[in-house]
Amino acid sequence: MSGPGRHWDPFGRAIAPQRDAIKPPRNAIAFPAWLTPVLLVLAIGGIGWMIVAAVFLGGGEAVLVPAVLIGAAGGAVILVDTLGKGQQSRLYRYFRAAEALGWSYRIAPTYVQGAPGLAGTRKRRPGGGGAGGKQVPAFMAEALEKAEVSKREAGAAPGTPESELQAVYKAIPELFAPRPGQPVAMTIEAEFWGETEEAIPFWMGVREMEMNTTFAARELKTDHAGQTGDNGALLMMVAAYRLDRDTGIRATLLAEAIGDSRKDIKTESAEFNARYHIAARGTGSREDETAMAVLQALTPATQTTLLDLWDRYRMQAIIDGRVVHVSGYERINTRDPEILAQRLGAAAERFAAAATGFKRYVE
Repeated sequence: MSGPGRHWDPFGRAIAPQRDAIKPPRNAIAFPAWLTPVLLVLAIGGIGWMIVAAVFLGGGEAVLVPAVLIGAAGGAVILVDTLGKGQQSRLYRYFRAAEALGWSYRIAPTYVQGAPGLAGTRKRRPGGGGAGGKQVPAFMAEALEKAEVSKREAGAAPGTPESELQAVYKAIPELFAPRPGQPVAMTIEAEFWGETEEAIPFWMGVREMEMNTTFAARELKTDHAGQTGDNGALLMMVAAYRLDRDTGIRATLLAEAIGDSRKDIKTESAEFNARYHIAARGTGSREDETAMAVLQALTPATQTTLLDLWDRYRMQAIIDGRVVHVSGYERINTRDPEILAQRLGAAAERFAAAATGFKRYVE
């Protein structure tokens, strides 16, 4: 939706120009950069331990120790982020980027039902039964049940930021879910609305996550700007813009994954077919009409550009009628607050330009 005093928005929301003002964080405690990654490793190890205990040791009390480890490590991560003013620092960086670029900016609701990850998992059956009917400890079952009741009671009133963000997650769930090229689920922490240098209106959702490359491959220790370091940030982004024609299809171009149907649409490029799994539905009644519409959008120039953007951002895409949605991420190998703030804005601006760079080919 767009109009006088309104931004174009791919989800039909009436968005007026706005910029949530965020003050710089004060009295933040500086924790060692390696602390959060270590705590996350402990939490992941606890999850593995719990799975082994549940499958091979019968569950019950056997999962108590790993459950405590997961809870302690997860709680410590939240405590470090709170005392270190991590969230406020991230929101302030988003605000600085929006202010410098002249974009509108809105903080996204923190907890939204239907979001990827824990908020998007299926509800447990009464009794705490998991895979194979295994039971979780009583204190965990009680806590999980209370959380489910709270979510159901809270809901999201129509027209609120929470309900609007639910609609975003529901419209393009494929771009938020974990998949090759996007190893973790993405949830939106902030939203931008603006225009590229070519005056193309766009929407963007972003989330900055801490990153540690101590045990990663050597090439991951240096980012695209030549910055080297083991600790940094992973900027996850999803963006959308409007085409000048209706493609008549909803096509998903996602990285090939185990379990994907082999009946996806193929292009003339073996490299593109190996990289992307193409699924589509169209307004036409015949499959060949849908396939033809997909190939009309995926011109050779579109395919070449998307392959380049895969190498750069691990970009994945959805072409939905008149709208193109894309997702990707950028590594920023530094935790210096000032450098990170400058790099974040530049990275978001580049991604918006890259996302709209193949618009003319699709049209």
